[in-house]
Amino acid sequence: MLETLISLFINGLNSAALLILTCLGLVVIIGLMDVFNMATGEFIMLGAYITYISSTVLGLPFLVSLVLSFVVTVLVGIVFERLLLSPLRKKRGDGLLLTYGLSIVLQQVITIIYGPEMRYVSVPFKGNIEIGNLLISYYNLFTIFVAIVTFAVTFIIFFKTKLGMQIRATTQNRAMTECLGIKTPMLDTFTFAFGCGITGICGCILAPVRTVHPLMGASYLTDALMSVVVGGVNNILGTVVASLGISESLVMFGGFFNEVNVKILVFITIIVILRFKPDGLFAKKGR
Repeated sequence: MLETLISLFINGLNSAALLILTCLGLVVIIGLMDVFNMATGEFIMLGAYITYISSTVLGLPFLVSLVLSFVVTVLVGIVFERLLLSPLRKKRGDGLLLTYGLSIVLQQVITIIYGPEMRYVSVPFKGNIEIGNLLISYYNLFTIFVAIVTFAVTFIIFFKTKLGMQIRATTQNRAMTECLGIKTPMLDTFTFAFGCGITGICGCILAPVRTVHPLMGASYLTDALMSVVVGGVNNILGTVVASLGISESLVMFGGFFNEVNVKILVFITIIVILRFKPDGLFAKKGR
């Protein structure tokens, strides 16, 4: 019984790590730019295809694929933000529609180039750690490690550096920040591109454990959005805590009860939480 609980807990951490990577890319853009990126799932898909091309087709090491997934999605994010999103910065509805349009374009471009067929990426770190009768996959541990490092780097950049202070100042009062001579458009570009890069990392990590296809990213957007809303759309740490809670609840209870019923129970719990805390459990209070 104890080994089963430990196994479920570790599986929950692995699921939480994947969800955290998705959420970080989403909450950075929503919370700090006030733009809902409807193309989050497609950037995950893009990162997965970059991994497939570099790792499976070209035979490059997986760690190189991880770096390429981040770099390429960052570059795509920069081009999109500067050419299309930046001119619509003050029109939230137009930005929403624009990112939705981008999601469709990315899906169709990938479908045209590679077709709708499913692609596969081999697991880079094979083998398990044995602790008694408990087996822990090396790749699961790697996934958790990547999520921890990504969160730590994100937290340091946005809360422990001068650049992060400027970004947060822009979020609170854009006009005043511009009066101080800070170039807010460049901060917007960095924030959007960095969020896209994190989702690219998520796609790379997902590629070896999921089938790679043009629609693969859409299924992760719902759970990520729930975690961001429950944790607080402007709170990175709160989003991580919410991701851990939701993932562990789904996996731990799913090991003993019907998975569909568990999801319904978790969704009802989230609805109750939002009824009494509409801004999320860890939402920052405005001044």
